[in-house]
Amino acid sequence: MHNPDLHYCRMCAKLFELSVIKGYDSYDFTDSLMTSRLGNEIIFNRSNTNIWLGETYVMSVIEEDISLKKGEPLESEFMHWVGYLFMYWHMTYGTCALEIIECAPMHVLVKSYTGLHCLSPELAIENLNELHESLLA
Repeated sequence: MHNPDLHYCRMCAKLFELSVIKGYDSYDFTDSLMTSRLGNEIIFNRSNTNIWLGETYVMSVIEEDISLKKGEPLESEFMHWVGYLFMYWHMTYGTCALEIIECAPMHVLVKSYTGLHCLSPELAIENLNELHESLLA
C-alpha cells in the first residue's frame, strides 16, 4: 500500500469534472477512459507524469485518442468524487484502471454515492470491494 500523492487525486477529480462541463455522457466517459489503453498506460500509471500538466491538457489527449459521446452528464460533484476516488484507489493499492472499473462500475457508484462519499477514500474502497465480492459469490 502506497501513500497517494493527493495532487494527482485532485487533478483526476478535475478531469472528471471537466467531462461534465464538456457535456460528455458520464457513463461513457468513465467506462471509455478506464477501459482504454490511455487510461491504463497514461493516466493510471504512476510513472507517467502527464496528469501534472493539468486536466485541460489531459482532456485534449483523451479527446484525440478516444471517441467520447456527448450526452447527459451526471452531477459535477459526483464526477469529482469518482475521479478522486479512482486515482486514490490506484495510487494507494496499485490497482489498474480496468480492475477498478470492474469492481466499481458507474451504476454501482451512482447507487452507493450517498452512503460512500462521506467516508474516507479507504473505507469507501473497502466497502466497494466487499460489495463486489458479495456480488461474485
